[in-house]
Amino acid sequence: MKIKKTKQSLFIDSCAWNIFYSHNIDLSEEFPYDQYDLAMTKEVYSFEIASVPDELLKNYIQIQIDKAQIREDSFFGFSRYNEPADHKSRAGGFNEGRWMTYEEAIIVRKFEQPKNSQRPTGLYKNEADASLAIRALTGSIVLTAENLGKNGPLKKAIEEKGSIINIREFNPAKESLRTFVVRQIN
Repeated sequence: MKIKKTKQSLFIDSCAWNIFYSHNIDLSEEFPYDQYDLAMTKEVYSFEIASVPDELLKNYIQIQIDKAQIREDSFFGFSRYNEPADHKSRAGGFNEGRWMTYEEAIIVRKFEQPKNSQRPTGLYKNEADASLAIRALTGSIVLTAENLGKNGPLKKAIEEKGSIINIREFNPAKESLRTFVVRQIN
């Protein structure tokens, strides 16, 4: 009987792209598709990345998404009829979202954020970080360049033993990104 090897799931935070771009990292070489499942939450992919003002950075991100087969991850849900016509849903509909696991549903409640004023991205404060914290606490690894000392969902996830790697500490002169990430995991 052959044992099926599972891929390591890595979620990319929007701020991580600046580091990848500055070092011209090819994510398809660093994290081969047969070994790694690269993803971004819908909050990062559809809201934050869509709002990146630097066209060169945005182009780099799109090339990496295509080459490394980076997918968008969202939980299945329905739109509400009372939402304005230009409202961008956080949930994924048919052929887009996936069912939330029981474990994820419990953790989602921990990270519910107050819906105060929206930011230019269309998200509320800490909304994207909360979506990443949920993934970090349910078996995935989050790659970020956030200040992890500040209060918020990512710090809370670290305190609860979530898998979050600060790639600000990555030095391409010393090792590859993959070596750095694997070293942080172990």
